[in-house]
Amino acid sequence: MEKRFWMRAKTVVKGWRMGDYLRQLSIVVVGIVISFWGSDLITDHVHQKEVRSTMQLVIEELRRNRDELKMYKQCITVDIRFSCLLTKCNLDLDKIPQDTLVRYDGFSSNLFSLSNRTDALDVMKGSSLMQYIPDKLLLQNVLQVYYDLKELTANTDIYYKYKQNLIMVPALNAAPDEKGKAFVDWNVRDRLSYLLRQQGVNNFVCAIEYMMNWNMIDVLIVEMEELIGALEKKYR
Repeated sequence: MEKRFWMRAKTVVKGWRMGDYLRQLSIVVVGIVISFWGSDLITDHVHQKEVRSTMQLVIEELRRNRDELKMYKQCITVDIRFSCLLTKCNLDLDKIPQDTLVRYDGFSSNLFSLSNRTDALDVMKGSSLMQYIPDKLLLQNVLQVYYDLKELTANTDIYYKYKQNLIMVPALNAAPDEKGKAFVDWNVRDRLSYLLRQQGVNNFVCAIEYMMNWNMIDVLIVEMEELIGALEKKYR
Protein backbone atom coordinates (compact mmCIF):
# COMPACT_ATOMS: atom_id res chain seq x y z
CA MET A 1 0.00 0.00 0.00
CA GLU A 2 2.84 2.35 0.84
CA LYS A 3 4.42 1.68 -2.54
CA ARG A 4 1.18 2.50 -4.34
CA PHE A 5 0.89 5.78 -2.35
CA TRP A 6 4.31 7.02 -3.42
CA MET A 7 3.68 5.99 -7.03
CA ARG A 8 0.48 8.00 -7.03
CA ALA A 9 2.21 11.01 -5.42
CA LYS A 10 4.92 10.92 -8.11
CA THR A 11 2.26 10.83 -10.79
CA VAL A 12 0.52 13.92 -9.30
CA VAL A 13 3.79 15.85 -8.99
CA LYS A 14 4.83 14.95 -12.55
CA GLY A 15 1.46 16.21 -13.73
CA TRP A 16 2.06 19.63 -12.21
CA ARG A 17 3.27 22.30 -14.51
CA MET A 18 5.70 24.99 -13.35
CA GLY A 19 2.95 27.59 -13.67
CA ASP A 20 0.65 25.53 -11.45
CA TYR A 21 3.41 25.14 -8.87
CA LEU A 22 4.15 28.85 -8.79
CA ARG A 23 0.45 29.63 -8.61
CA GLN A 24 -0.04 27.30 -5.64
CA LEU A 25 3.08 28.71 -3.93
CA SER A 26 1.86 32.28 -4.47
CA ILE A 27 -1.49 31.45 -2.95
CA VAL A 28 0.19 30.00 0.13
CA VAL A 29 2.55 32.99 0.51
CA VAL A 30 -0.26 35.51 0.07
CA GLY A 31 -2.32 33.61 2.61
CA ILE A 32 0.48 33.77 5.14
CA VAL A 33 1.05 37.49 4.49
CA ILE A 34 -2.66 38.25 4.88
CA SER A 35 -2.78 36.23 8.09
CA PHE A 36 0.13 38.17 9.64
CA TRP A 37 -1.20 41.48 8.34
CA GLY A 38 -4.64 40.77 9.77
CA SER A 39 -3.11 39.73 13.08
CA ASP A 40 -1.09 42.97 13.23
CA LEU A 41 -4.21 45.00 12.47
CA ILE A 42 -6.11 43.31 15.27
CA THR A 43 -3.24 43.82 17.71
CA ASP A 44 -2.88 47.49 16.73
CA HIS A 45 -6.63 47.99 17.10
CA VAL A 46 -6.51 46.53 20.60
CA HIS A 47 -3.58 48.77 21.55
CA GLN A 48 -5.24 51.91 20.18
CA LYS A 49 -8.43 51.05 22.06
CA GLU A 50 -6.42 50.75 25.28
CA VAL A 51 -4.63 54.02 24.51
CA ARG A 52 -7.95 55.83 23.99
CA SER A 53 -9.37 54.45 27.22
CA THR A 54 -6.28 55.41 29.21
CA MET A 55 -6.04 58.88 27.67
CA GLN A 56 -9.65 59.52 28.62
CA LEU A 57 -8.64 58.81 32.21
CA VAL A 58 -5.75 61.27 31.77
CA ILE A 59 -8.17 63.91 30.49
CA GLU A 60 -10.42 63.50 33.51
CA GLU A 61 -7.46 63.63 35.87
CA LEU A 62 -6.12 66.78 34.22
CA ARG A 63 -9.55 68.39 34.62
CA ARG A 64 -9.53 67.67 38.36
CA ASN A 65 -5.98 68.97 38.72
CA ARG A 66 -6.88 72.10 36.77
CA ASP A 67 -9.96 72.78 38.91
CA GLU A 68 -7.98 72.32 42.11
CA LEU A 69 -5.28 74.64 40.79
CA LYS A 70 -7.91 77.29 40.12
CA MET A 71 -9.18 76.96 43.70
CA TYR A 72 -5.64 77.32 44.99
CA LYS A 73 -5.18 80.45 42.87
CA GLN A 74 -8.22 82.04 44.51
CA CYS A 75 -6.82 81.40 47.98
CA ILE A 76 -3.28 82.50 47.26
CA THR A 77 -4.53 85.65 45.51
CA VAL A 78 -6.06 86.78 48.81
CA ASP A 79 -2.72 86.26 50.57
CA ILE A 80 -0.71 88.05 47.89
CA ARG A 81 -3.02 91.06 47.75
CA PHE A 82 -3.09 91.32 51.52
CA SER A 83 0.71 91.20 51.52
CA CYS A 84 0.91 94.04 48.99
CA LEU A 85 -1.65 96.16 50.88
CA LEU A 86 -0.06 95.68 54.27
CA THR A 87 3.41 96.43 52.94
CA LYS A 88 2.11 99.57 51.30
CA CYS A 89 0.62 100.64 54.64
CA ASN A 90 3.85 99.89 56.53
CA LEU A 91 2.19 97.01 58.42
CA ASP A 92 -0.26 99.42 60.06
CA LEU A 93 -3.76 97.95 60.09
CA ASP A 94 -5.21 101.28 61.27
CA LYS A 95 -4.45 102.70 57.82
CA ILE A 96 -6.72 100.14 56.17
CA PRO A 97 -10.48 100.82 56.13
CA GLN A 98 -12.70 98.15 57.67
CA ASP A 99 -14.58 97.39 54.43
CA THR A 100 -11.24 96.89 52.64
CA LEU A 101 -9.89 94.70 55.41
CA VAL A 102 -12.92 92.41 55.18
CA ARG A 103 -11.86 91.43 51.65
CA TYR A 104 -8.78 89.77 53.11
CA ASP A 105 -10.51 87.96 55.94
CA GLY A 106 -9.53 84.68 54.28
CA PHE A 107 -5.84 85.27 54.97
CA SER A 108 -6.20 84.03 58.53
CA SER A 109 -8.09 80.90 57.52
CA ASN A 110 -6.79 79.93 54.07
CA LEU A 111 -4.96 76.65 54.51
CA PHE A 112 -5.12 75.11 51.07
CA SER A 113 -2.50 72.51 50.19
CA LEU A 114 -2.25 71.89 46.45
CA SER A 115 -2.28 68.23 45.45
CA ASN A 116 -1.10 66.65 42.22
CA ARG A 117 -3.02 63.54 41.14
CA THR A 118 -1.09 61.17 38.89
CA ASP A 119 -3.09 57.92 39.00
CA ALA A 120 -3.99 57.99 35.30
CA LEU A 121 -0.44 58.94 34.32
CA ASP A 122 0.91 56.06 36.41
CA VAL A 123 -1.47 53.66 34.66
CA MET A 124 -0.27 54.87 31.26
CA LYS A 125 3.38 54.46 32.24
CA GLY A 126 2.88 51.12 33.97
CA SER A 127 0.99 49.55 31.05
CA SER A 128 3.71 50.43 28.47
CA LEU A 129 1.07 52.12 26.31
CA MET A 130 3.19 55.20 25.59
CA GLN A 131 4.98 53.39 22.76
CA TYR A 132 1.63 52.97 20.98
CA ILE A 133 0.74 56.68 21.07
CA PRO A 134 1.47 57.93 17.53
CA ASP A 135 1.46 61.65 18.36
CA LYS A 136 4.73 61.89 20.30
CA LEU A 137 4.53 65.68 20.57
CA LEU A 138 1.16 65.43 22.29
CA LEU A 139 2.57 62.77 24.60
CA GLN A 140 5.51 65.03 25.42
CA ASN A 141 3.11 67.86 26.28
CA VAL A 142 1.21 65.56 28.64
CA LEU A 143 4.39 64.54 30.45
CA GLN A 144 5.60 68.15 30.59
CA VAL A 145 2.37 69.44 32.14
CA TYR A 146 2.47 66.73 34.80
CA TYR A 147 6.11 67.58 35.51
CA ASP A 148 5.36 71.32 35.81
CA LEU A 149 2.42 70.58 38.10
CA LYS A 150 4.65 68.41 40.29
CA GLU A 151 7.23 71.21 40.57
CA LEU A 152 4.55 73.79 41.37
CA THR A 153 3.01 71.51 43.99
CA ALA A 154 6.39 71.07 45.68
CA ASN A 155 6.92 74.86 45.80
CA THR A 156 3.44 75.63 47.10
CA ASP A 157 3.87 72.93 49.73
CA ILE A 158 6.81 74.87 51.15
CA TYR A 159 4.59 77.96 51.40
CA TYR A 160 1.78 75.92 52.94
CA LYS A 161 3.99 74.49 55.70
CA TYR A 162 5.57 77.88 56.40
CA LYS A 163 2.20 79.56 56.73
CA GLN A 164 0.84 76.71 58.83
CA ASN A 165 3.63 77.13 61.38
CA LEU A 166 3.54 80.94 61.51
CA ILE A 167 -0.17 81.66 61.07
CA MET A 168 -2.35 78.64 61.66
CA VAL A 169 -0.67 77.27 64.77
CA PRO A 170 -0.97 80.58 66.70
CA ALA A 171 -4.54 80.98 65.41
CA LEU A 172 -5.55 77.55 66.67
CA ASN A 173 -3.84 78.14 70.02
CA ALA A 174 -5.22 81.63 70.56
CA ALA A 175 -6.87 82.08 73.96
CA PRO A 176 -10.46 83.38 74.08
CA ASP A 177 -10.81 87.16 74.34
CA GLU A 178 -12.20 89.03 77.33
CA LYS A 179 -15.72 88.17 76.16
CA GLY A 180 -14.92 84.49 75.95
CA LYS A 181 -15.03 84.39 72.15
CA ALA A 182 -12.75 81.97 70.31
CA PHE A 183 -10.36 83.19 67.62
CA VAL A 184 -12.73 82.21 64.78
CA ASP A 185 -15.43 84.47 66.25
CA TRP A 186 -13.25 87.58 66.50
CA ASN A 187 -13.75 90.33 63.96
CA VAL A 188 -11.30 90.48 61.08
CA ARG A 189 -9.28 93.38 62.47
CA ASP A 190 -8.75 91.68 65.83
CA ARG A 191 -7.74 88.42 64.18
CA LEU A 192 -5.22 90.02 61.84
CA SER A 193 -3.89 92.28 64.58
CA TYR A 194 -3.31 89.25 66.82
CA LEU A 195 -1.48 87.38 64.06
CA LEU A 196 0.75 90.32 63.18
CA ARG A 197 1.91 90.44 66.79
CA GLN A 198 3.30 86.91 66.50
CA GLN A 199 7.04 86.51 66.02
CA GLY A 200 8.12 86.36 62.38
CA VAL A 201 4.64 86.97 60.94
CA ASN A 202 5.36 90.52 59.78
CA ASN A 203 8.40 89.40 57.79
CA PHE A 204 6.44 86.49 56.36
CA VAL A 205 3.54 88.69 55.23
CA CYS A 206 5.88 91.17 53.55
CA ALA A 207 7.65 88.34 51.69
CA ILE A 208 4.60 86.47 50.38
CA GLU A 209 4.51 88.06 46.94
CA TYR A 210 8.22 87.29 46.48
CA MET A 211 8.33 83.76 47.86
CA MET A 212 7.89 82.24 44.40
CA ASN A 213 6.86 83.10 40.87
CA TRP A 214 3.11 83.05 41.44
CA ASN A 215 2.48 83.88 37.76
CA MET A 216 3.38 80.27 36.99
CA ILE A 217 -0.04 79.31 38.30
CA ASP A 218 -1.76 81.29 35.53
CA VAL A 219 0.69 79.97 32.93
CA LEU A 220 0.09 76.36 33.97
CA ILE A 221 -3.68 76.78 34.01
CA VAL A 222 -3.55 78.02 30.40
CA GLU A 223 -1.27 75.12 29.39
CA MET A 224 -3.61 72.62 31.01
CA GLU A 225 -6.65 74.14 29.29
CA GLU A 226 -4.95 73.89 25.90
CA LEU A 227 -3.75 70.34 26.53
CA ILE A 228 -7.17 69.16 27.69
CA GLY A 229 -8.70 70.64 24.54
CA ALA A 230 -6.16 68.87 22.31
CA LEU A 231 -6.68 65.53 24.08
CA GLU A 232 -10.48 65.80 23.92
CA LYS A 233 -10.30 66.50 20.20
CA LYS A 234 -8.18 63.39 19.62
CA TYR A 235 -9.53 60.94 22.17
CA ARG A 236 -13.13 61.90 22.91
